[in-house]
Amino acid sequence: MKTVFHFRKAFLAVACAGVFFGLLATPPLANAQMWTSANFYGGVRGFNEPYDYSLSSYQAAAAYGANVIRFFIDNQTAAGGLSNNGSQYHIGNGTYGTFDLTALDGMLANAQSAGLKVILVIDDGKVLFAPSGSGFNSASLQNSFVAMWQALATHYKAGTTYADTIAGYDLWNEPVGYNGNSLGNGPWIPLSQTITSAIRAIDPDHVIIWEPANWGLPYGFDGITTMPLAAYGNIVYSYHAYDPHLFTANGVGDPYGVMYPNPSLACFSGGTPLNWNASTLGPNGLNCDGSGRQTILDLQAKYNFPIYVGEFSAYTASVTNGEGDPSATDWVRDSIVYFESKGFSWTYHSWRECYCWDAEITQAEAVRIMNGGSGINRTSTAPTITVLKQYFAKNKVQSPNGAQATPGSGTLTDASGNAWTVTAAGVVQKNGANAGSSANVVMILWYNGNIYQTNSASGNPPSGWWEWLGTSWSSQLPGDPRG
Repeated sequence: MKTVFHFRKAFLAVACAGVFFGLLATPPLANAQMWTSANFYGGVRGFNEPYDYSLSSYQAAAAYGANVIRFFIDNQTAAGGLSNNGSQYHIGNGTYGTFDLTALDGMLANAQSAGLKVILVIDDGKVLFAPSGSGFNSASLQNSFVAMWQALATHYKAGTTYADTIAGYDLWNEPVGYNGNSLGNGPWIPLSQTITSAIRAIDPDHVIIWEPANWGLPYGFDGITTMPLAAYGNIVYSYHAYDPHLFTANGVGDPYGVMYPNPSLACFSGGTPLNWNASTLGPNGLNCDGSGRQTILDLQAKYNFPIYVGEFSAYTASVTNGEGDPSATDWVRDSIVYFESKGFSWTYHSWRECYCWDAEITQAEAVRIMNGGSGINRTSTAPTITVLKQYFAKNKVQSPNGAQATPGSGTLTDASGNAWTVTAAGVVQKNGANAGSSANVVMILWYNGNIYQTNSASGNPPSGWWEWLGTSWSSQLPGDPRG
């Protein structure tokens, strides 16, 4: 199970350069202001990008409509990368315990020029909880990990050159124990709280993103009753979607030849066969132990936080399915449909890292490379990038958080591109049709990923608020959703 997630590391030597076909779209204006957690209520869609952070690369990603890059700070970043000597970390050039951010500044300059935001994520932590005798001093490394985040927060806090380009700090990519062994949230939660306290003492403004152990999987939220970073503002909770692994990693560590949809496929070798299709991909559909769990959605409903899917993808060379479609593309499409239906933000893994999940190549091209072919031929009409472009288009239309419309005046656009208006008679409409039952509405509000309405029957000024629940309005809320 655990090794699946890092087989991407083993494929980095594969040729990832190639022909890029012209794109004419105008890049989104992503850097106008610093993002908050409110942007992550369905308003963030982009790519993971570990290594090709050239300006031309970022311009190409932005031209497709992506508005964010989730950037890995790891041992291949550049200028020495991220490494440790058993007791201290360092970034870039210099001695251990120092953090040279010159290469990161260069990456951020390119993102800023391309109109992209950047989520910084540290992708080196498998020794943070090393046992005694392993050769690693886990206490010292944990302190150095905190110091690394303090250095990043100091360098990128509000008022610095690239502050508005930073979309958030993702504390640790796929938290896991020593050498990939089980960790659990027990030790991770207090360390994450220490890191967050250290960041917030320096940088109170940027979004902080938290992933659960082990490996950032959705079922890592099981057993959580209060949110780990509840004491801090501007927090986003994240998971990675790779179920079922025998499909998403087929050809990348698991046997090749598995298709999707699949009515009888175990998540891992030796597991119980499950029915994987568009209706079972979400964490409340199926998880790899065969059960569907509402955990993360129930926590969101209780504590009102945005959910961000930091990684998801499937092996591009996966066989075509019974409908004659590329299996990987169908899995990606069905996953996004689920994310969008729940108002999640997401970043596809990965942008021009490896043919294994390159969205810009066809299934046939991926098979050619898999079989030893050299080079890589990208096209802007490949099936998976075509799906991604369809949803990236929503990045450009969503109304600003807190936008309002009144009877006969103004239109709100939600994260799915739906148009919301209030008629002169005070009736709320969605895409020109009445949205449930409403009357005497004096204002609609787009706030934290939801549509709200208030009406004249609740006083002057109005004090009653109702939230749109997808097919109808909620019961009256206790107060203004904006607090």
